[in-house]
Amino acid sequence: MSATECAKRQGDDIVDVVYVLQNLGPALTAIRIARRLSLREVARQCGESFSTVARIEKGQNCQVSSAVSILLWIRGLGGSDE
Repeated sequence: MSATECAKRQGDDIVDVVYVLQNLGPALTAIRIARRLSLREVARQCGESFSTVARIEKGQNCQVSSAVSILLWIRGLGGSDE
């Protein structure tokens, strides 16, 4: 892969990450509702606080580690029940 191709791919990766983070709140809400779970239950399963999960659903800022916990939970790879 050329340096130009590598730089373009890295730029694409950054765009992908930004897109995922910008849409994490709506995605979390939709998945939580589809799974018929409360915010408190999602927080428990993710190992995050209720207020953190609520902030993420509202599209507010959060720590990267909290976003990762939510993303792993969504994919079924993380959480306190695992």
